[in-house]
Amino acid sequence: MKQTALLLAILMIALTLAACGGTTGDPLTRTDGTKAAVTDGAGHETNGGASGVVDAPALTLQAILQYAETGNTEYFLPRVLNEAERAELRRSVEAEGGTLSFEADGTIRISGEGPSLIVVHPDGSVEGTDADGNPFGFSNKKEWSDSEFGRAVPKADFAIQMQIEDSDGLMILFEGVSYDQVKAYGKQLASAGFTLDQDEIDMKDSGLYSFSAHNEAGYAAELNYMAAEGSVTCALSVAKYQDPSEVTFPDDPYTPPAGSEGDLPSEFAFLLPDGKGDFRVIAYDDYTAIEKAGATLSEAKTFTARCLANGFTLGMESEEPAPDGTDTYLALLTRDDLEIHIVLNVREANKLDVDLLTVQGGDGPELPAGTDPWPLSGPLTRIPKPDFGTGFAIRDDGDVISVAVSGAAASDFAPYMQKLKDAGFTESPDYENDDDVKLYEATDKDGYSAYVQYAYGVFVVAVTTIPE
Repeated sequence: MKQTALLLAILMIALTLAACGGTTGDPLTRTDGTKAAVTDGAGHETNGGASGVVDAPALTLQAILQYAETGNTEYFLPRVLNEAERAELRRSVEAEGGTLSFEADGTIRISGEGPSLIVVHPDGSVEGTDADGNPFGFSNKKEWSDSEFGRAVPKADFAIQMQIEDSDGLMILFEGVSYDQVKAYGKQLASAGFTLDQDEIDMKDSGLYSFSAHNEAGYAAELNYMAAEGSVTCALSVAKYQDPSEVTFPDDPYTPPAGSEGDLPSEFAFLLPDGKGDFRVIAYDDYTAIEKAGATLSEAKTFTARCLANGFTLGMESEEPAPDGTDTYLALLTRDDLEIHIVLNVREANKLDVDLLTVQGGDGPELPAGTDPWPLSGPLTRIPKPDFGTGFAIRDDGDVISVAVSGAAASDFAPYMQKLKDAGFTESPDYENDDDVKLYEATDKDGYSAYVQYAYGVFVVAVTTIPE
């Protein structure tokens, strides 16, 4: 089972709602600055906690989506809503172009375009269908699943926090477990026949344990445990085994831009003095590229040498040793209003890309002006929208969504870094600040990571789409 299936389904609902406006900000705070009241099963307000008052999340479509993504009750506390709460949620859903209804037991039903549907039951269970009609959901059922996937593995004597199951597999999130208990369960899996392609990581000092294998019956199991920053995450995934060589990803959300065969612009003609040979010259909307599959490190460095011989300045160059002994190579060179990126990627069959850009204004390297709108829903709403620059170029790589902010400057880095901190990205921080590269990366309390980077004139912000 793809562990991102639930998240992708939820995002499909968010994207297929005809957004007319968005709700952003602290998911625990209403837009009017007040807190939502907690109600019991009869819809009456309740008090509790150390101070005598329990604060609940604001009732917005965004909060419901984030709860369905993570199961975190800080976004939405499952319950039967009273009339005032129902009216509040209805306003938010309808503002995004969706429809809202309630069942007799208090179950919430939110519909988007086509078959898009999300259902949240008062006990916290979630189910629904995405824009293509594919089902998704998770259950707060605390009993071990009796499905074929639950029966395929030994029953673990752990408290269950959440279960996600569909036709592809089962994922169970545990709570209150120790490192030694999880390691002992890894041994149970092995004893139960999960011995094929077995892989175990045992790093108790680092709070990290994992076990994965498949069995003769055709089931694969993966157990992961991580303890960090005072919190513990533990999950078991069970699915039908697939040979890695046969796995394909037809639903990859990132589609490379289309281009057509062309010729080198005259200002870059020096790069191929003997003609194209076995290189391809591809003209894209905003730039031209020289491409070749099966290239060598020497060929990549030859392009760097030709740039230097023609007055270009080397802004960055790096070589990363790969497991097979070859190298990944990266170089960035500039001259006046011209910029050249050279990338050799051994993880993509030694594909060489030499991207040729004409920089706007000639004031230094930057990406072509972005024209993508900042979304009103989805992962990017976790981070602040930059209020500087001249446009956004958004790239979705599945597990990470990044945004190049054209027209941004180095002076924008520190203020945006502070905004990330204010948004809760403060755990496990990584910070770098020198003349050419400025970077801040951190995780929030839900396990999502975000970063802001200003490197050689390029300003990028990004956020992960699934929690660690």
